[in-house]
Amino acid sequence: MTVTVNSLYEVLGAKPDDDAAAIRRAFIAAARRHHPDRHAIEDVAARAEAEDRMRAINEAWAVLGDAQRRAAYDRSIARGSATGVAPVTQRPAAHEPSSGVTAPRWMTVLPPALILAAIACLAVGFVTGLVGLLALGLACALAAAAAFILVPVVTMMRSRDDENGG
Repeated sequence: MTVTVNSLYEVLGAKPDDDAAAIRRAFIAAARRHHPDRHAIEDVAARAEAEDRMRAINEAWAVLGDAQRRAAYDRSIARGSATGVAPVTQRPAAHEPSSGVTAPRWMTVLPPALILAAIACLAVGFVTGLVGLLALGLACALAAAAAFILVPVVTMMRSRDDENGG
């Protein structure tokens, strides 16, 4: 899903001829009005929509809140209206994965589970003085470090395979 916005000024509820203070007030008002944490949103889709709206507000503020970036944006609007093409900002929705490829559930759970096992083994090993348990804790810690590195690598490789049709 792609959200289309005709103007960053529309996102904030401001006008192109507003001064910097008015733009800032419009940003604060929009952020207060639309911030997802200010509203108890139980519906996942509604929460994702609120997050998208807030992200658009922050992106508009990033451009319009900086004098140089705002001037460049205003120039692009002027060029767009001179050519008859309205400037349109398109951005992907935040809740959609970029490639659609994710790691299997067990791979995402494995590194934190290994860290917890390492902590438990090391703690009990230190308390009881069992060398075997300390060794198991160190092995779990090393395996967790390897898993934290390998899970993203495997996911990237799977993504690359999907792109290449393999």
